[in-house]
Amino acid sequence: MHIPKTHWAKVHFALIVPTVTDRLIQQAIYQVLMPIFEPEFSDDSYGFRPIRSAHHAIYQAQEYIQAGYRVVVDMDLEKFFDTVEHDVLMHKVARRVKDKDVLHLIGKISPIRREYQRTRSIDA
Repeated sequence: MHIPKTHWAKVHFALIVPTVTDRLIQQAIYQVLMPIFEPEFSDDSYGFRPIRSAHHAIYQAQEYIQAGYRVVVDMDLEKFFDTVEHDVLMHKVARRVKDKDVLHLIGKISPIRREYQRTRSIDA
């Protein structure tokens, strides 16, 4: 489901609400992708990771402070998927995921791809 929404500053953005079927498919894809990509993430990355949370990040930051570190960096890739080129991302995913059906399914359901294609066609 794709619901247009207007921000108070008259900036148009989309609110995408996944259906139950969308969530089921997303979870199935997650279960395939997680064991492939999880080992690649930094141990210092806490967002949307199994057995990690913001509380774990705060606890780790406190440990670093007690160890004598004085700077903590908080980075958020909030707008990453608004600007990533879907074709480039999918090419990188395909290097690790060999199942063509999974890749096809990701491409079919991906709101990133739909938004990217829509934006590119409007800008053209």
